[in-house]
Amino acid sequence: MLIGLEIMINASRAGLCGRRKLLGQTDGQVMYILAISLAAAEASIGLALLLQLHRPSPRT
Repeated sequence: MLIGLEIMINASRAGLCGRRKLLGQTDGQVMYILAISLAAAEASIGLALLLQLHRPSPRT
């Protein structure tokens, strides 16, 4: 599921870059930075999930 979300974010980034180039507006650039921060948050969530899966269980 996280991989599919990453692909969708990358596709929207490509569209935003094209919009900036065609229209000459900075809106696409701002949204691109927002998409990068969203991808970073997604990566941190994925890493947290992996760390929780591989956490050693306490021994009694």
